[in-house]
Amino acid sequence: MKKRILFIYAIMLVVACMAVYYPVFDYPFMKGWDDQWQVLNLYTTNGLSLNSVISIFSTFYYGQYSPLNQLYYTAIFHYFGFNASVFHLANLLWHVSYTILVFCFIRKLLNEYNCNSARTNTFIAFGVAVLTAIHPVSAEVVSWLSASKVLLCSFFYMASLLCYLYYINGERTILYIGSLFFFLCAFFCKEQVVALPFCLLLIDWFLRRNLRSKIVIIEKIPFFTMVLCMLTVTFASYQETLAEVVIDNNNYPLFQRIIFCGYAICEYIQKTFLPLNLQYLYPYPMDVGDTLPVRFYLYLLIIPALVYIIYMCRNYRIIIFGTLFFLIQLSLFLHIIPLPRFTITADRYLYIASVGLFFMLSYYFYQIIWSHCIRQKYICNIILTILLGIIGYYTHNCSRKWESERSLKYEVKQILEERKKLNNY
Repeated sequence: MKKRILFIYAIMLVVACMAVYYPVFDYPFMKGWDDQWQVLNLYTTNGLSLNSVISIFSTFYYGQYSPLNQLYYTAIFHYFGFNASVFHLANLLWHVSYTILVFCFIRKLLNEYNCNSARTNTFIAFGVAVLTAIHPVSAEVVSWLSASKVLLCSFFYMASLLCYLYYINGERTILYIGSLFFFLCAFFCKEQVVALPFCLLLIDWFLRRNLRSKIVIIEKIPFFTMVLCMLTVTFASYQETLAEVVIDNNNYPLFQRIIFCGYAICEYIQKTFLPLNLQYLYPYPMDVGDTLPVRFYLYLLIIPALVYIIYMCRNYRIIIFGTLFFLIQLSLFLHIIPLPRFTITADRYLYIASVGLFFMLSYYFYQIIWSHCIRQKYICNIILTILLGIIGYYTHNCSRKWESERSLKYEVKQILEERKKLNNY
């Protein structure tokens, strides 16, 4: 594949991101919506002095440990002050860069899998990347400055996976070290990165490496050692919110949390394939100690149904890889492990996870539809462009809710009132 063609694909992704999200440059700081303490804090205004950097990396802030994300805010303030447009531009550039990394990752993964031509693999990878670029579930992450830790974490996460893929291909030590380095950088942005070593094992399985071989096991030891250290730091950072949040979540019985798990999986799949009625807040259906609404018992069927589907598709590596990639990224947010969360689901948790489902969608779209439209390629191009345009326009409108705190407050009020009505019913 000529580098010129790859460059054109990258430019198309940049244009798609900019076309959807250009309004964010006019959005103000959401001071009543976390930006006041996440972005406009003392760590930001203290500048880039050595003492300030040491303080950022050595302290927890509001029960969080994301020093690299804070350093990112500090650097922008140091050079541009509290200019909201610059902060939003930087966020959008992270989103663009992440989208391009997704394109590179899927293309490299399929080339190593070696089931199609390089041209076909590039087309499939572009499909995954363009959905990542313009999908509505990304609107919150790109448009809300306080969600920047998801952007940075996702970029370094994907960079780590890509380095690992190239390491497998060439077994160059520098690439392995690069994967470890980006893994650490991702953790310095958000704790959900601890699932990455399991994703590496999934890649090994997909590429038919021997999971019992000595080299594969040795390769993972540094990653899992880092995970143990990361978990120690994460649990220490949660001490500030333990009494307020974690204990409340623990008070939900395991049986109810299993139902929440089925509900969350169902919601995340639905929001990936049919992203309607997206909200900032998805509250729990009831308070701790209250009776679970009867309708939620149906979600007990989701987990066994998903296990059955995976078993039946065990010979289809694309389906297994996409599904497990999706579930691995969401594993910390499915309520089996109680963590400090105020909502039962959140769109931002799909930012990395959705890549797994996009992978399956793009791959089978090509295999079932595109490859059989030899004589109707022109018509298919028009239809596909229109569909992507509709998705992009919808995402554009979804991002608009972040231009005003008033619209968000009104939305949350409506959500809570609706929950109250359902519970009364």
